Amino acid sequence: MNKILVVEDVSEKFADISASLLTVLKSKYCVTRVENLNDAEDAVMNGGWSLILLDISMDISASGAFDYSSGHATMGGIDILERMHLMQISIPTILVTGFDSFQDPDRFDNAIMNLEDVDQLAYDWLGDSYLGCVRYGPIGWQADLLKFLEAWKR
Repeated sequence: MNKILVVEDVSEKFADISASLLTVLKSKYCVTRVENLNDAEDAVMNGGWSLILLDISMDISASGAFDYSSGHATMGGIDILERMHLMQISIPTILVTGFDSFQDPDRFDNAIMNLEDVDQLAYDWLGDSYLGCVRYGPIGWQADLLKFLEAWKR
């Protein structure tokens, strides 16, 4: 059975991603959802995943979006990709994000990165383990995700 990790903090988006997984994989998978950066880092480091679907922007800890003291990681998914690269963790990974640009003053000298920049960075770090990036929301996003899932399934 395929163990799939979905890093997603928005319930509606998680439900949509799960529906796409069901379309492609039927019942031959087990999905684990984590909703914040800390839990995602732990899950990735523990390993055993056949596939990771990774959000880019997420809460840092489990206290939730209304607890502003816990913080929000605008590019938390990039932190996870970088750690995977540094630790040489090779797991097929698809980015699924609701944004098409990102800004992180701590990481990239306050420069704005667009989705193409993030896509290239992910490929540079993960190589062939990186399956692609989906911009969640616009018409056709499900078709893009299904394309990546079908390619992974083969």
